[in-house]
Amino acid sequence: MVSNTEIQAEATGADDEIRMILLSTTGTGKSSVGNTILSRKLFEAKMAPVRVTTKCASGARIFENKRQFIVDTLGFLDYSIKEADIQQEVAKSYQLTAVPGPHVYLLMVEPGRMLAIVHETTDYFRKIFGPKAIDHTIVIFTHGDELEEEETTLDDYLLQFKSDSPIRKLLQQCDQRYLSFNNKGKDAQKNEAVRNLLKRIEDMMSKNPDKVYIKDVFEAVAK
Repeated sequence: MVSNTEIQAEATGADDEIRMILLSTTGTGKSSVGNTILSRKLFEAKMAPVRVTTKCASGARIFENKRQFIVDTLGFLDYSIKEADIQQEVAKSYQLTAVPGPHVYLLMVEPGRMLAIVHETTDYFRKIFGPKAIDHTIVIFTHGDELEEEETTLDDYLLQFKSDSPIRKLLQQCDQRYLSFNNKGKDAQKNEAVRNLLKRIEDMMSKNPDKVYIKDVFEAVAK
């Protein structure tokens, strides 16, 4: 896979830059999605019962004339760490994109076991970033390879959930902005997933009066 990846990159605020923040509970494959987007194993990612990401990290990649700037964050709901410490570190992700702010939050959900805490995850997300952040959010279903192994599509998988279930409510709040990532796929498949993501982001921005999400409270929280 051809790549032009920057390690510990900084946001530029340029018109051709898309600024993304990766969010999820611990253990969903969030960092692996970031690596897929960047086309490089930049963020530490592995199967583990405890958190792997302990500090916000950033990277960037030029892909089809767009600079993708990504911030990986700590996982939510890790009770081995004080909630205030998690909130402060996650808030720093905003600071890293504050030129003038993030375009999109990529909220990771793992099909299967992680669906049980979608409601709690969503509440925590709103608590940190505010209710309007959902207007700048796309839901990423990780472990797309498992769906492929079961020979089912993401849409078919979601049909098993009632309309009032937490996951369906979350997708409704996000105006059905969601897609699946297979981090184990071939390069061509990964690139196609990135193209689909960029298209979703551009569509979201075209409908959103505020192209970036600005929340003044982060100025104080992240200090």
